[in-house]
Amino acid sequence: MVSGRLVVHMEWSGDPTALTGGEEIRLRLLDETGSLVARWDTELPLESSQVLKSVAMPMPPTLPEGPLRLTVGLYDASLNGAPRIATKAGEDSLLLVYFQAEGCDVCGR
Repeated sequence: MVSGRLVVHMEWSGDPTALTGGEEIRLRLLDETGSLVARWDTELPLESSQVLKSVAMPMPPTLPEGPLRLTVGLYDASLNGAPRIATKAGEDSLLLVYFQAEGCDVCGR
């Protein structure tokens, strides 16, 4: 596979006064065993109560066989230990998509 980028568009809404301003978004691409395949961290801009953010997460040159899952979470990089911020359900991340990468003769992957 030719290395490329996985483009992800996200929307966050909430009360920005409940946050410190040091929050970061964390994207993790995991294989079927939960091992890290790729990662991307970026700041969560808090100009308003609704944030639209697009990122182009770098992908490794090859992806493992089998299912992959992309998760997203928040953590507070301004605090000691950069604690993860739980969702309303108490989880430290959300599943965005579950998929399987396949080769492509036409596109060179």
